[in-house]
Amino acid sequence: MTSLSDTQRARLERGTHLSWVHWAVIALSLVLTVSAWHFSRMQVRDKAEQRFEREASQVLDLVQDRMHKYEDALWGGVALFHASQQGGVNYDEWVAYSESVRIDERYPGINGIGVINAIGPDEVEAFLAEQRERRPAFEIHPAHGEDEFWPITYIEPVEANRAAVGLDMAHEANRFDAAKKARDTGAAQITGPIVLVQDAQQTPGFLFFAPFYEGVAHPEPVDRVETIRGLVYAPFVVKRLMQGVLHKENRHVGVRLTDGSSIIYDELVATESDYDPSPQYTKAEAVSFYGRTWTFEIASGVSFDAASANSQPFFILVAGLMIEGLLVWLFLFHARASRHALAFADLVSTDLKRTQAEAVAGASRAESNEREIRTLLDAMPAYIYYKDGNNTILDMNQTAADAMGMPIEAVRGHKTEEFFPAKNAAEFLVADRAVLASGEPELGIEEVHEGGNGDRRIIRTDKIPLANEHGAYDRILAIATDITELREAQDRFDRAVTGSADGLWDYNPATGDVWYSDRFKDLVGYAPEEYGLLAHRLESWLSLLHPEDKEGNLQAIEAHLSSDAPYDHQFRMRMRTGQYRWFRARGQALRSEDGTGVQMSGSITDISVLREAHEELTRKNVELERFVYSASHDLKAPLLTIIGYAELGVGDAGKVAADELRDYFRRVARAGNKLNETVDDLLELSRLGRAHHEPEEIALDGLLDDIIAALEQGLNEKHVCIERSLEHPSVYADRVRIGQIMQNLVANAIRYGCSAAGPVIEIGSRLEGEYVHLFVRDNGDGIAPKHHDRIFELFNRLSAEEGGTGVGLAIVRQVAESLGGRAWVESEEGQGATFWVSLGHTSTQPETASACEQADIEEIA
Repeated sequence: MTSLSDTQRARLERGTHLSWVHWAVIALSLVLTVSAWHFSRMQVRDKAEQRFEREASQVLDLVQDRMHKYEDALWGGVALFHASQQGGVNYDEWVAYSESVRIDERYPGINGIGVINAIGPDEVEAFLAEQRERRPAFEIHPAHGEDEFWPITYIEPVEANRAAVGLDMAHEANRFDAAKKARDTGAAQITGPIVLVQDAQQTPGFLFFAPFYEGVAHPEPVDRVETIRGLVYAPFVVKRLMQGVLHKENRHVGVRLTDGSSIIYDELVATESDYDPSPQYTKAEAVSFYGRTWTFEIASGVSFDAASANSQPFFILVAGLMIEGLLVWLFLFHARASRHALAFADLVSTDLKRTQAEAVAGASRAESNEREIRTLLDAMPAYIYYKDGNNTILDMNQTAADAMGMPIEAVRGHKTEEFFPAKNAAEFLVADRAVLASGEPELGIEEVHEGGNGDRRIIRTDKIPLANEHGAYDRILAIATDITELREAQDRFDRAVTGSADGLWDYNPATGDVWYSDRFKDLVGYAPEEYGLLAHRLESWLSLLHPEDKEGNLQAIEAHLSSDAPYDHQFRMRMRTGQYRWFRARGQALRSEDGTGVQMSGSITDISVLREAHEELTRKNVELERFVYSASHDLKAPLLTIIGYAELGVGDAGKVAADELRDYFRRVARAGNKLNETVDDLLELSRLGRAHHEPEEIALDGLLDDIIAALEQGLNEKHVCIERSLEHPSVYADRVRIGQIMQNLVANAIRYGCSAAGPVIEIGSRLEGEYVHLFVRDNGDGIAPKHHDRIFELFNRLSAEEGGTGVGLAIVRQVAESLGGRAWVESEEGQGATFWVSLGHTSTQPETASACEQADIEEIA
């Protein structure tokens, strides 16, 4: 073996130290490490900032939503005052209203709900006398110099608010100014910060006012001072309000609330367990609330930092620095190896035989390495081909040969068209040449392989170009995987999603991203071309929910992600058209090792029809209960009469005169007839839902002739004059049901509307737009407006003297509604009554006719 040449020695000497190339590689690697660390850190910071903005916005939304709910409760009380016939509400009525509101359940954070009366100096004595009838100890306090009084008259629950009873708003500027502002604007107002007299802890609070007036709900501004009658109000301790709205366990931010310069609620203090003296994020926003401006200062807490912590940037930096150290070590090791190689080269004096032996050993090792590589390739599940640019297979692994059903030797050196259909082989060649021309790998190419036996396989192929010693790309390394089963499973899933009646969704809690199926979007009313309008974010979904349902659904999702609580929730969701419909959502989370949900998938189902059916069933059950109660009462009364007089007859049979005994029997007979009449009416009412007749053109004159003939006895007895006023001479409807309606209305007019001398019953029709209205008008005593709805209920009679079962008008309303119309009455006391029934429009031309017919047998004939 000869010694090293000068060129060889110079090359080895250059390798004994680090060159500028080595230092450039180290510097570039360091720059990449720092850049990756900085980018990752910025991503973590952006996510934390987005989370803070989301939680801050949620705080503002929750407080605003809750204040609107409180306002609704106040206006409900105002509506109670305006609905009162007497123009006022007494103490017992207010207690009943406050219990129905259920403030502890529906309005957490509220201290109570009450009434403040506005009274002048000359009304004080009468006001006190009225209140002391129910509450002898009632007083207006404290004394003040104003010439008007605004005492708290009622407040419920009274035990927790007893110190406020009788408190006069005029004694203190904050309360008085807000009360007058509510009176003058006609809008809900809140006071500035005050201390409630019922708050033993003396913490900041405020009062919420809604005005009510005499006569009208919304008087003109110039009339409000004169017509004001008082305020419905609610007292609040701010701390209790905020704790009821903002559940601390569901958020990672603290809140400070100020009204002007006054701090009325503060979580940004050292005594709070989650307080961070140097928060990552802060935000201040002023919000106008009912005449006041509240400023929300929101800051991230200690728990926010823990929840947002992410060690990924640190690990990236550490890993990068480790790689840097490894590179330096490798370069230094290489230099050291070069030095050793130079030293060994100077010392080596081995003879040619030893060199040849080493060469043989090296060849043996190379052959061994080749066998190992071949074994590894043959064991891989993928199909591996080695081809030239003309579709010639230079080599392949055993997996590919097995798939072709041939030994490798029988395939090697042959073209693909010898083993694959011509169409497939041509497609392979086009794809291969495109990769060779670009010099860039082409990954994920999907190819369909058609077998000779009709078998069809879908193959996913990665094609990598290989260059020869001249740098030209002339060979292809193809790595293929059979994805037929995977694609079929995907297709089945896609068909299941498309064909499902439910909408599907998938939620990533870490990013807030939500995937919706097309069916989900269809259910919400989006057309395919509008799918881009529905943002794939949780906030977008929540924005579609009804304000009253949003908080509950979000809490249900968070509870399911953090615990084993099931997610099966019902809520109202706004359609593309703005309408709300009821949906049921169900979901299941994929959990990490510690049980925390990291992914959540589920479905939504439109249950609006089921909800409506349930509400209708509930209403029918209530009606049934009322019907059973009323029916049992009206059936029991005559039955008791029969039993009573029968027992009297049995006991007195030998003791009383025949005339008195006959009177017993007459009373029993009347009660029996009454009972029979009631049963007949109930049977008629029960048949309404089953009897159906084909609609036909009905001449109203002929129909009225039949009704007058059927009721001639009652008409003759009361000498009733019948007038007809048919603006529309016919209707297209069910003759039997229209006859039921009109006969019951005329019979009702004979029984109750003929109290005046010279009774007149007018029967007619009117055409208004697309509807025909039939009416029966009498000149009797009339009906007070407060009874207009009640008379259409079962067994409700305003006068027991005239008899009747109280079923006739119930039949009228139920039949009218079954025909798609409605029934109502227009009347005032002493001015007669007009009963109306609306029906569908007919094509008959209107005409008017009137006549007066004296209701006796001769004229009816």
